[in-house]
Amino acid sequence: MKKLNILKLIFVLILMLFPISCKNTQQLIINEDQPYGMSMVNSFERVFTSVQFDSICIADRLNKNLAKWHQFATRDGETNEVFVEYMYIKQLGQNEIIYRLLKTRDGKYKITKRITK
Repeated sequence: MKKLNILKLIFVLILMLFPISCKNTQQLIINEDQPYGMSMVNSFERVFTSVQFDSICIADRLNKNLAKWHQFATRDGETNEVFVEYMYIKQLGQNEIIYRLLKTRDGKYKITKRITK
């Protein structure tokens, strides 16, 4: 009988802790430099040729030399292949503009432009 009471107690405790363990732990982080309600969105995300990349750099006044961009080496979790991701921060603060670039195997560039809205 004592074992049954202990099992009931354990079961009740598990039921009480279940909602706590399923609680969403994400927090809204508010940047003081950025007004509340603004968020970053992709302005574009596509694969471009090297000629198109040069045109983007001219139009958006970016440095074409990738050595001047921030570089991050990352390993693919499935293939263990190491690849380099480039990031160019054009502007921070209220009107943020950030570019992310990945070189593809065929010599093209996957470029993502993120802006605040």
